[in-house]
Amino acid sequence: MNANTLRLLSVSMALSLAACAPVDDAADEIAQAHDALLTAGVSLGATLPTPIAIGTPQITGFTPASARIGDRIVLQGASLDRARSGRYVLAGNLGYAVTFAGTNGTRVSAATLSLRSSTQLEVVVPAQAVTGTVQLIDNLGAISSSPSSFTVVQPMPPPAPTVLRVVNRSQYDLGSVALNGVSVATCASPIAPGASRDFTVMPGLVTAAAVLGWCANGQAQSLPPQALAGQVSVPAGGIGTLTVDPVTLGDLATNWGQSGGQFSTGLYVGADGGFHENSFYIDGASRWRAVLDGAQWASGTATVVSWPARATCVTFRFAANAAVTSYCLPFTGFVFDNRPHARR
Repeated sequence: MNANTLRLLSVSMALSLAACAPVDDAADEIAQAHDALLTAGVSLGATLPTPIAIGTPQITGFTPASARIGDRIVLQGASLDRARSGRYVLAGNLGYAVTFAGTNGTRVSAATLSLRSSTQLEVVVPAQAVTGTVQLIDNLGAISSSPSSFTVVQPMPPPAPTVLRVVNRSQYDLGSVALNGVSVATCASPIAPGASRDFTVMPGLVTAAAVLGWCANGQAQSLPPQALAGQVSVPAGGIGTLTVDPVTLGDLATNWGQSGGQFSTGLYVGADGGFHENSFYIDGASRWRAVLDGAQWASGTATVVSWPARATCVTFRFAANAAVTSYCLPFTGFVFDNRPHARR
C-alpha cells in the first residue's frame, strides 16, 4: 500500500469510531479526519466517479464541400447516433431530420439518410436544394447547424443539338429528303412550299438530296431533274441551313442549267420560198434571244405572270408588251413567234 492509501484507511477508521462516540466528541473526530485528508492532498470529491455527459447531435462539417443534387455526401459531427434527448437511436430511426437550404428561405429535407457511426452520417442531396447551411432538426426546431455553407453545384446544361435545317423556298414539295444517304422525310410527310424542317445530324459535312415536285397519294412526282443535291457544313451544337431556292423559268427551260443553252433549232420555209434556220436560246436567268440564219433578230428577258404553288402550268411573257404564254408539264416546249419550240 502507498502512503495515500494508508492515510485513507486511517481516516476511514477514524470516521467509523467517530460515529460511535458522543455527539461533541464525534464532531471533533470528523474535523480531525477532514484535516488529515487535506494534509494528504485528497479531496472527497476526487474519490467519486466522473459523471458521463449525454450529448446531443451536432454537425461539424461535411465531405465533399460541394456536390450536385442526387449526389451522396458525408456529414461529420458528434453524437449523430442520438436524439435531442440524448437517447440512442433504435433500429436506425434517427430522432431528427437533415435539411438543406431551399429557395426563398425554405428548408428541404433529405429523404435518404444512412448512419455510419456516431460521427458520420451519409445523406443524399435532395432535389430543390440550394447553397446554404445543413441542419439537424426535430419537432422542436433546429438542433445543430453546420458552421459553413454547403455548395450545391448546378448541373451542366445538356449540349445543344447539331441541326441541319432544310428550308423549302420553292413552289413545289420536297417529297423525299435524304441526309448522307439516309432517308429522313418522304411523301407521307413532305416539306411543303414555304416550309422548313430541322433534322438532328452529326457535326461535319452533310450531303443532302431531295426530290422536288408533287406528292400525290404518298407518291412523289418530280420536276426535272429527279433530285436536287447539296452539301452543308454543320458545326457541333449549331445549325446548318440548306435552302432550296424558288424555281425559275430559266431552271425549267435549261433543266437547271446556268449558262446559255440552245432551246430549239429548226428549218422553216420563208416567204421567199427558201429554207431558213430559226434558233431560240435561253439561259438560267430567263434571258432569251432569237436567231434567224445566224443573225439575232430579237432578245429579252421572260417574266412570270403567275406561278401558284405546285403549279403544272406557268404563265409568263417574253417581253413587257408581249402576249401571255403558258409553259406546262412536261416543261419541254412553248410557242414563240407563233412557232413551237422544244428543248433539245
